[in-house]
Amino acid sequence: NHYETQAGTFTFNGGATALNGGASPNIYNQFGQFLLGLPSARTAEGMTPLLNTKGAKSPDLPATVRSSSYGVYLRDQWQLNRKMTASVGLRWEYYPFPKRTDSGLQIFDFATNRMQLCGLPGANEQVCDIKVQADLFTPRLGLAYRPTESTVIRIGFSRNPQSSNDVTRAGGIAQSFPKIISLSETGPNTFSPVGTLTDGVPRVPQLDLTVGTVSLPPGTGVTTVIDEYNRGTLTSWNVTVQRLFPHSLSVQVGYVANRQKNMSQTQNLNYGQIGGGPLSQPFNQPGLANGLRTTSNMNVFRPLGRVDYDSLQLSATRRMINGFQFTSAYTLSKSTDWWAGNIAIPEYWDRNKAVQGGGTRVGNSRPHKVDLAAVYELPFGEGRKFLRDGGILGNIVGGWQLSTMFTAYSGAPFTVTASTVTLNAPGNPQLADQVKDTVEILGGVGPTTPYFDVTAFRPVPEARFGTGSFNSLRGPGVRNIDLIAMRTLAMSQTKTVQLRLEVYNLMNRPTFANPGDTNVSNLQLNPDGSVRNLNGFGVINSTQNVGREYSERYVRLGIRLGF
Repeated sequence: NHYETQAGTFTFNGGATALNGGASPNIYNQFGQFLLGLPSARTAEGMTPLLNTKGAKSPDLPATVRSSSYGVYLRDQWQLNRKMTASVGLRWEYYPFPKRTDSGLQIFDFATNRMQLCGLPGANEQVCDIKVQADLFTPRLGLAYRPTESTVIRIGFSRNPQSSNDVTRAGGIAQSFPKIISLSETGPNTFSPVGTLTDGVPRVPQLDLTVGTVSLPPGTGVTTVIDEYNRGTLTSWNVTVQRLFPHSLSVQVGYVANRQKNMSQTQNLNYGQIGGGPLSQPFNQPGLANGLRTTSNMNVFRPLGRVDYDSLQLSATRRMINGFQFTSAYTLSKSTDWWAGNIAIPEYWDRNKAVQGGGTRVGNSRPHKVDLAAVYELPFGEGRKFLRDGGILGNIVGGWQLSTMFTAYSGAPFTVTASTVTLNAPGNPQLADQVKDTVEILGGVGPTTPYFDVTAFRPVPEARFGTGSFNSLRGPGVRNIDLIAMRTLAMSQTKTVQLRLEVYNLMNRPTFANPGDTNVSNLQLNPDGSVRNLNGFGVINSTQNVGREYSERYVRLGIRLGF
């Protein structure tokens, strides 16, 4: 049950105040266009029904959706011999196509350019029979071989279907037209406005859904499936060797990998051609069936996604001996995404392949990651190596335990972009031209010191994609160390008092985020090529959230009573 819409927006790309054929629009062109009240694009959004409607099953939350999944898993495990153990399993999964509380979802009929409302009582009860897979059998295999008493080799393999219901997530079918009506209007080209601020945002119409089919209002896009919804496959395997060394030291080395293929994701069919502008978008043409004409995305779920992941994983663990224990892990990995970017023109799809971390997928590739945790009982006081006879000093320093946690990992990747004005291909991003073979990472922070060599990139002066690539640079990495000191005092046989001193981010090291502005068209250069004004380009002006309550150092004191 859901109700959520976005506020109307106006976009000022600077094209209306820029010189056609001249330099790319900059922030001053954008501001000038804003002062003139001439937006280059505008949007509006509303839901159906917009307000409480009598008789509706969920009048306040019209975007209802219900999805279910079924699974059966069979597994057996047996010992082949004294050294080999096998575990074999087979799982069957089934995912019926989601529905609403009072109907099915909806699909777009590209033959009539009308939205078909599925399973609506009294209308279209038999349409929208979206086929889903019924043969999702997924094998599992695990082998453990112990050549010696102190060494074990493990092999694992599994193949699984894509379990996420993309059609019901944000941006999926459940929250698309006609339940959520999103209108988008742009000017006839990048140099012409769409209207004026006085005109306001487009008016969102209210629709009668009882008739079973509806037309798209002007400026509306769709997200739909065609005939069937197929899920991708995730194949995972690993080989690890673990060995126990003297002093209870256990070391493990492993190769861990997975392959994601034919993953379901949306493909925008309403993309423009290079230099063609909005008039080159296939659904923005005169004479289309049912009078359809729009510059918004026409998204169809297709099995296009692919990600390859490979990693070397090392770990070492020592059990508590003589008051000391630790565990550590290091991962060296590489993750490649065939849709790291979102260029929609099929003949340029190869440009989307890059390091994972952005674009249409969630997640970031971190080639290096280190984790270390250790516990050390100070060797002072009763029962310890030093000052075991007690005394004033022994009572003060005895019984304390120190714990530390250290983590470090590589920075997240990012892409250097450029203005899309010269590209003039709606629905496609623009990469910057990379004019130096190697981009130097300067490490600067703040408005006057760029993080990387900004002169290594240039705006694209003509109608083509830039020579750069997606996710070609990485932001600052993360390094952090925490320290905890605690001591437990026995007040009686059943009562204890624990004293704790916790210091998080011991070194008070800031965790800076990636540069906030990576559009090279905002950079201003002098005639000799030197930097006149960064204008925010390549500048780090914020920190990143690393999953902690605070990023800066903070100290916490605590007393815990046990009884």
